[in-house]
Amino acid sequence: MVGYPNLCLCDCPGLVMPSFTFGRNEMFLNGILPADQMREHFGPIALLMSRVPVSFFERVYSVMLPESSKPSALNLLTSIAFMRGFMSASGVPDCSRAARFVIKDVVAGRLRWVAPPPSVDQEQFNSHLYPENMGKSDSGRVQLEQLEKRGLLEGEGVANKKVDSLFFSETQGAAHIRSAKHDPSSLQNRGTVIPGQVDNEKGDKRHHNRNKKEKLRRIYHRLSHRYSFCRIIMGKIMKPGKVVLVLRGKYAGRKALVVKAQDEGGADRSYPHAIIAGIDKYPLKVTKSMGKKKQEKRNKLKPFVKVVSYSHLLPTRYSVDVAFDKANINKESLKIPKKKRCALAEIKSKFEERYKTGKNKWFFTKLRF
Repeated sequence: MVGYPNLCLCDCPGLVMPSFTFGRNEMFLNGILPADQMREHFGPIALLMSRVPVSFFERVYSVMLPESSKPSALNLLTSIAFMRGFMSASGVPDCSRAARFVIKDVVAGRLRWVAPPPSVDQEQFNSHLYPENMGKSDSGRVQLEQLEKRGLLEGEGVANKKVDSLFFSETQGAAHIRSAKHDPSSLQNRGTVIPGQVDNEKGDKRHHNRNKKEKLRRIYHRLSHRYSFCRIIMGKIMKPGKVVLVLRGKYAGRKALVVKAQDEGGADRSYPHAIIAGIDKYPLKVTKSMGKKKQEKRNKLKPFVKVVSYSHLLPTRYSVDVAFDKANINKESLKIPKKKRCALAEIKSKFEERYKTGKNKWFFTKLRF
């Protein structure tokens, strides 16, 4: 729409008109684009630093930039992030968060900046906006020393040192070609051409990709076949004093001790078995308010002794060092009722004596089902 010869009014939707005259960096500084949508944060800050003196940033954000290097957006954002505590998960100052923080201050008006006319120099134009005798604050000197000590600031000297260290760290030179495999057993020699050695491979195609995901049981099947004939000797588990759980029968779920174990079996029983002494009725809970007679009655227990197969016993990691008289507790005594009663009396006295000492509480506690 044309109304006057020197005036032209344009009507366009959204951000079409600003995109003609401004770049993305200008649109972030002017508040046309939100700061949270900023992906590249060094460009807008570098443009802002070209229009605002560095001393003004140091005064506003209480930071100090190194004088030896040229002011850069990375050093400014690193200093602001370190001062404000904007740190990433890896412990490095978060420059992107610091850039959004600065852009929001620009949009809110806390950080003043004005672009000069096309024919006016930026430094001459800034002399009217920012006082010359602003001075330099020492509030950020400690943070500057810490940043330099950690090597987080990028300067010309630091960059040159990195390039020199990378260049001179190469101790030896070698020619490399694609898919050169001269020594398959050594990973260091792969890709290095050894003088005097001829490469017999056909072209650049990789011919060594077969059986990369081969199963280990197929690779080492010879070893498994060899060890299948070996006899595996296990340590003895059923020892005298080992705590076991009875799995079947009248005393299923009861805890018992191994008195004597026979791994190879015997004449009367060909299967592995053991003589066990356990607790059929466990002691009850005792409190201080109970009388002496009641406490003695509740401290009593009822034992049992039996010959049980290994398949009906579950060994535990616990052991109780109770010494039984094997002359009284054996297979022959279990067949005679009188000797069996003597064996039960001995087991009961040994268990009650151990229970009163307060040791091995787990053995004298009933399993909860």
